[in-house]
Amino acid sequence: AFCENSTTTLSGSPGFQNYEWSNNITDTAITVNSGGQYGLTVTDFNGCETNTSIQVTENALPQVNIGGSASFCTDGFTTLNAGGTYQEYRWSTGNEEASIQVNQVGNYGLTVTDENGCEGSNSIEVVEANELSPAISGPTSFCPGESINLDAGDGYDTYNWSDGSNGQTLEVDAAGDYELTVTDEAGCSGNTVVSI
Repeated sequence: AFCENSTTTLSGSPGFQNYEWSNNITDTAITVNSGGQYGLTVTDFNGCETNTSIQVTENALPQVNIGGSASFCTDGFTTLNAGGTYQEYRWSTGNEEASIQVNQVGNYGLTVTDENGCEGSNSIEVVEANELSPAISGPTSFCPGESINLDAGDGYDTYNWSDGSNGQTLEVDAAGDYELTVTDEAGCSGNTVVSI
């Protein structure tokens, strides 16, 4: 298996006279950049042939949606979160946690590594403002019969979703627009809408 936008090398066992892969390459090893079934025919020095194949998986890169407010009020702060569970987190600040608190304006980048070793990156521009700009993280689509979780990020005092719930996260099993209004401990508020 390998990550999207990269390659992997497949190697035949040594000791054969001829190698022929299903993509017509006759080297001992091939480099591939897409998933699928790859066959190999080898011929030994007696002219005997042996066939084998390998299934190669191409893992998608994690889609990083940074949650939390993209703004904070004067003398306040905001908490940014990775919006998912990953093996590793690397913020541009040097932090390696799932969430960080920031009290300075600027661009904050995040690179995550998932359980397959694949990396995904995103960034968010944080500004100082008179109202909050919450960002909802999580998938924006799902298959029939399934559900997804939307995450508004921690760091707020109150959460008010358009369906009447008031938690940081919201489980969604129907398409539509979901509005969120948040307030922080300084009394600043803000709202946003996500379409599922």
